[in-house]
Amino acid sequence: MLRCGGTARQGKSAVSGVPTLMTRAAFPFEVMSRGSDIEMTGEYEGRGQATAWKEVFHMTSPSGFTQILYVGAPGEELKKVSTIIAGKKS
Repeated sequence: MLRCGGTARQGKSAVSGVPTLMTRAAFPFEVMSRGSDIEMTGEYEGRGQATAWKEVFHMTSPSGFTQILYVGAPGEELKKVSTIIAGKKS
């Protein structure tokens, strides 16, 4: 398992309550590698409310992956809010 940290910037999102990594206040997050998965986790605060998030990138092939985003209250089970399936065009 590989573990490291980073900082992202919070911005506006098309999905209500989900941060984007663009502008505004910075928030810390962790990145872990588990086999063919890369998992990012963190928390941010907006409008006086804390939100936890987890993003999982599952490498499905050398040219494709599935990206899943979960959000919710810190310490509670996170809810899946988005799934993206991506692949390289040939």
